[in-house]
Amino acid sequence: MVGSLGLSPQIADSLEVFTQQLSEAVTLSAKRSLIDSLVGTAFPLAMKVSGLDRTIGHGVPSELLHGTTVLATSAVLGDVELRIPKSQETPSLGSMIDLPVKVAGWNFAMGRPILEMMPN
Repeated sequence: MVGSLGLSPQIADSLEVFTQQLSEAVTLSAKRSLIDSLVGTAFPLAMKVSGLDRTIGHGVPSELLHGTTVLATSAVLGDVELRIPKSQETPSLGSMIDLPVKVAGWNFAMGRPILEMMPN
């Protein structure tokens, strides 16, 4: 699954191991710990859009503030939040998107990773 994304073999192998560990993690804190190990890591990710919201909050980078938070499901990471800047086109509900992203953190309240769209 991951190897077909056009990634370098090292990143593809790391994501395969990560995906296996994430599927075996039982508690939210175990999942958070795994996601935290990827903070700052960039890779392409395919996902299906399940919801849209406005990006607000303390600590959100200025280029993402008042942009769109895309709620989506990915085969690799499960449910995710993807922050995209206001300057980017907002995807439609139910659409499939494939974008370069980086892991920014973990939304503990919702139990899902926070991703940020990488600039072009």
